[in-house]
Amino acid sequence: MLVQKSFTLAHFDSMPANLLEEILLLIKTNIPNGEGTRELLFKSKFILTELLTNAIKHANTHEVKLNIEIKDSVVKFEKQDYGNPLILPQVKNDQFENAIIVTADIMHILYAVEKEGVAYFYCHENTVPSIDTENDFPEHFGLLIITKAADDFSYRYDSETNLNTFTATVSL
Repeated sequence: MLVQKSFTLAHFDSMPANLLEEILLLIKTNIPNGEGTRELLFKSKFILTELLTNAIKHANTHEVKLNIEIKDSVVKFEKQDYGNPLILPQVKNDQFENAIIVTADIMHILYAVEKEGVAYFYCHENTVPSIDTENDFPEHFGLLIITKAADDFSYRYDSETNLNTFTATVSL
């Protein structure tokens, strides 16, 4: 089974709650009803809310495209816009080899590993603070929420077209 649907949001300045509900209903009616349905919808709601909040708060654009794909046992969310690119800090730490620390707090370290122009996000749960959180890390709470809710989360910026693409997937 394959379900694909695209949504274009133009000239918005608040969370389009009706769109969020429409997408959640699309997912609910196109996945097998089972044990993981509730958890999948919960994760989907967080991912969608944060992707759309990102568009409103940070992208500085008037149009966002949101693609939803439901295939076999995976739901894929893709947000694209031509707004401001995500600038990742260049903080390195020996504990996270070949990674960039995106943000850190007493509970989490959000880091990214870049492969072939795509930044893949990961979250490390701190049992005790393991990094100097006194550094002036930018706030990327939305990225942390998506990383924790999704099974995979990545970002790509195409400098030739100025296209930002955030992709999150959740397995059933």
